[in-house]
Amino acid sequence: MNDGCNYYEVLNCIPTSSFEELKRNYKSLVLQYHPDKCFTAPSEVYMQIDKAWKTLSDPELRSRYDEHLRQQAAYSSYVIYDTLSMDDMTCDPELKRYTYSCRCGGSYTIDECELQFGDTIVPCEDCSLAIVIKTLLLPSER
Repeated sequence: MNDGCNYYEVLNCIPTSSFEELKRNYKSLVLQYHPDKCFTAPSEVYMQIDKAWKTLSDPELRSRYDEHLRQQAAYSSYVIYDTLSMDDMTCDPELKRYTYSCRCGGSYTIDECELQFGDTIVPCEDCSLAIVIKTLLLPSER
């Protein structure tokens, strides 16, 4: 999604930066690195600045990018044991809860209301492993 760089870092900002801060830093960086103004910096630097701005200045794209960053952080903090679909889970329709047995004897449990479209990481209740649930449709949409 982002060519391996953090768009906030490209614009010298943080994820909580306001639109005005992003814009101010973008303008400053463009003046500094635009190919017509700077002959020493490679054009890739300017292209990264422009791509970061186009993503972070659009509220919908920024929201999707922020979710992508959260997912990356979540993936790096867990040992992922397996990737499953909703069909692999055991459903308790009365409790609207899904479970899957872990190899340690514990279980992965998630309530329907906690599921997200795309990937949902569910840690084991008894060990350090986690699973990823691939969700194309939420149960209420099936």
